[in-house]
Amino acid sequence: MGVNRFISGVVVSVGLLAVAGACQAATVEWGAIGPLRLEVKKTTFNKVQCPVEVVFTATLDFPKPHPRNFMFIYHWERNDGVRTEDQRVLVEPTQGPMVFHDPWQAGQPGKKSTIRDAFYVDSGKNHLVEASPTVTITCK
Repeated sequence: MGVNRFISGVVVSVGLLAVAGACQAATVEWGAIGPLRLEVKKTTFNKVQCPVEVVFTATLDFPKPHPRNFMFIYHWERNDGVRTEDQRVLVEPTQGPMVFHDPWQAGQPGKKSTIRDAFYVDSGKNHLVEASPTVTITCK
């Protein structure tokens, strides 16, 4: 009976080591990120039908080589208080720059408004924030 208990203990220990090794292999790595750029094609809309669509574009690059299972989290924040949910992105080892878009329907008839957007990214090692230029919208 003592031998069986020892053998089953060894089997359980080896099984736990195998599971721990598999979990370690799947561990997400946090790496370096950047540079980050945030752009908008047009910053002034004069006497237009509103709302207008303004598309903010963030471009994020990574130093190479980056580790396998490299992940980062990002979200957008607008000056009207809207914040998107955090998005998790797993990056392939050969991944080049990534592009993200935040389309925004903005402006109210007969009013002038200004909007801005910001892109927040966290890789565990780096925390980057890039703010857009201000967009001015004057509606008919």
